[in-house]
Amino acid sequence: MASGLEPGVVYYTMVRGLCNRSGDIQRAQTWFARLRERGVAPSMVSYNLLMNAQARASDTSDVVQTLTEMQLQDLNRDQVSFNTVIKAPGIEHDCIRT
Repeated sequence: MASGLEPGVVYYTMVRGLCNRSGDIQRAQTWFARLRERGVAPSMVSYNLLMNAQARASDTSDVVQTLTEMQLQDLNRDQVSFNTVIKAPGIEHDCIRT
């Protein structure tokens, strides 16, 4: 940034939350990618927002993959994490097939 200050996880999470609320799922996913490109470690809230965007876009397999990635990163998953997966469109069909 011009001021020499680098945005942290809170900044990226807030911007992505605004994107989610406005329905701009693609932009929310882009901001998550920027967070990682800048070397900022995503928080549980960051991942939850990503899963929410994926669920809104009906990317069920991506939602489950993101939850798995949280586990691999040794991040806590909370009620929001699991509820987002459960509420993802089509998740009941994916569970039945496996």
